[in-house]
Amino acid sequence: MIRPATADSRRKTLRVQNVETKTLEAKTLYVSRIQTTGRSVLVRGKLLRRIHALREELRELRSELHHLQKEIRRDQHHLEEQIHSIQRELRRLRTSLESGLPANPALETYFSSRQGQIVTVTTSGGTITGTVTEVGTNAVLLTESNGDLVLIPYVKITAVQ
Repeated sequence: MIRPATADSRRKTLRVQNVETKTLEAKTLYVSRIQTTGRSVLVRGKLLRRIHALREELRELRSELHHLQKEIRRDQHHLEEQIHSIQRELRRLRTSLESGLPANPALETYFSSRQGQIVTVTTSGGTITGTVTEVGTNAVLLTESNGDLVLIPYVKITAVQ
């Protein structure tokens, strides 16, 4: 059994089986491939290589995590856009069902781009010329030159000029 007699001095008195020895001065102590110098510990061999390997693996995992977080944000943004698109389509379908008239995105886009302009619309009942006043999902409102308002459902339109 070896134990130091004093803890504060640089020189330690060691007792071995109740026999006191002279002082022993230890500057560097090697214990199973770990070298200690004062309070610092120097790591040798396989342990040092393992520490470096673990640090490299940690760096790679952090990089992969950062990449995956960016990918998740990109996917989330894409999914949110799809949700908004589906919600718009759902609103359009509800409006179509409630009014009994089907939506016509092509005519809606056409009349939206010509709002405030004069157009000529042909229906089975005749031809109407007027200024595009309002555009809906299933009908367009024209103002004729005499001031009359004419609401034309898209399903009744056969041609547009």
